[in-house]
Amino acid sequence: MTSVEITITSILDFFPTLRSRGLYKISAITIICLVQFIASINFSLQSGTYWIEFVDYYAGNWAVFLIGALEAISISWFYGLNNFKKDLSLMIGEKITNSKLFYGWFVSWFFICPVYLITLTVLTFINTKPLEIGSYVYPRWAHILGLLMSFSTLSGSLFWAVWLIIRNLFITKEPVINLFKPDFDNWKPVKKSDQIRAKIIHGLPREEMNFEKF
Repeated sequence: MTSVEITITSILDFFPTLRSRGLYKISAITIICLVQFIASINFSLQSGTYWIEFVDYYAGNWAVFLIGALEAISISWFYGLNNFKKDLSLMIGEKITNSKLFYGWFVSWFFICPVYLITLTVLTFINTKPLEIGSYVYPRWAHILGLLMSFSTLSGSLFWAVWLIIRNLFITKEPVINLFKPDFDNWKPVKKSDQIRAKIIHGLPREEMNFEKF
């Protein structure tokens, strides 16, 4: 159910017109559920147990740890913990974000989580071997397919990063370093009042605050 909801939300966010039109939204959700239903039929066959073990072993492998590490690094190192703290203050209030206990999260996000997750990624990748269930050893082609499945988990992040670099170099002609800086103009809260508060709390000069966008 979680994967269905994630897929639906991602597609509707990418194509906003589907969300605004009732019939299109219903059609999109129906197609998504139908595709995932067909893709999961093999789990209900006699070989279903082997497929479940296969997907569980490779889909939740080292790639998941690496994605977690990249998320922690991108937020704490590039976006900045102070910026992240200000965003949280808008959502949960400054009483929590200004407490001494909250700074423990800073240490966790900035150092402990990235190091721990990268270590898990390396160790898990090194120790990945063909799957075995009892005396049954999965064939070599299954191991290769499983590795491709693990790498596919990174495909979204990898392809998007490559596309942004290509866009900055050859289309918009902007410095690549801009990709590592916060973009407060394009990434902001949905509500106009929260957008203005976000601009103020991040200390942007008044002349840079284009209220027409709000």
